Amino acid sequence: MKIGIIGTGETVSIANAHNYGIERVDGMDLTAVYNRSYERSVKWCNENSKGATPAKTIDEFWGLIDAVIICTPNSTHVDYAIEGLKRGKFIFLEKPIGLSYVDGERLLEEMKKHENPKVFMAYVYRYFPQFQAAKEIIKNEIGEIRSYNGVFGTRRKSNADLPFEWRYSKEISGTGALGDLASHLIDTASYLCDLKFTEVKGYMKTYITERKGENGAIDLVTNDDISAFVATTDSGVIGCFSSSRIGFFGHHIEICGEGGSIMLFAERQREIWLYKKGDLNNLVVVEIETEHNTNERFREQLKIFKEYTEGKDVDFCSVEEALYNQKLLDSVQEDSEKKGTKV
Repeated sequence: MKIGIIGTGETVSIANAHNYGIERVDGMDLTAVYNRSYERSVKWCNENSKGATPAKTIDEFWGLIDAVIICTPNSTHVDYAIEGLKRGKFIFLEKPIGLSYVDGERLLEEMKKHENPKVFMAYVYRYFPQFQAAKEIIKNEIGEIRSYNGVFGTRRKSNADLPFEWRYSKEISGTGALGDLASHLIDTASYLCDLKFTEVKGYMKTYITERKGENGAIDLVTNDDISAFVATTDSGVIGCFSSSRIGFFGHHIEICGEGGSIMLFAERQREIWLYKKGDLNNLVVVEIETEHNTNERFREQLKIFKEYTEGKDVDFCSVEEALYNQKLLDSVQEDSEKKGTKV
């Protein structure tokens, strides 16, 4: 399978992680790379994959590939995916699906025009070993879910001297920490527990309101540094979601149910914490035999993508699930503009 990557990034390059996976999946080859800047494509290929062609035009790019990995700013996700479908390509689309639910719906409508379209949404935590093991534990031991608590934070952007980039622009990125980080928390709630939230109360805040852009000019930050929201399902499960691009220690999830509680840490791929009903004073550390290598999770994700394109029955995030995720993000954003109840 000939793979192409659109968008190799200037700061955090998710394309590098996907390239790691491509190199380690039998039958996959990175054959082309495209950026709006040809020079950037040349530089990236020289540094990461000398066998790939840095395409000068998007038409040249489409002619060199069977499947596309879309790693561009969120505002271009849907347009590139639709173009790929029209050209008969398999689509691997980075999250979130787009800027909004309405934006993402355009992709679903395009899919209806094609026979057996293949669009794979890239929510990578489904392929972490502790999350996969936890799914079985929840099913067999935790039982009926009562609450879900997710926290996801990064600290790189807490440095106010970091320059402006597209992720700080509502017009290009949509939301900030909410779409970048909390979307993962929403997806893991769907993956682990099949939770679908129907009501939300949200808060979003920007603390570093401006950053230096090109040539030293000041650019305004127009989306959230921190988001937090509470959500409920129709059955009464309560979910608490916190995300921050300027703080928090890592990424962890706690799920409580009728049979006990389970806690996962994205950074601890070899273990799960478990409290069982009737023995809640004793922490059970479930050990998982696996290599601690986050890049290996991207390899696993791309292996599943290849199997999906071959017609095999695999577990992945569909466009419909990604649209639910985006609708929840939109609802949080809408609710955050309302005033809460005064104490």
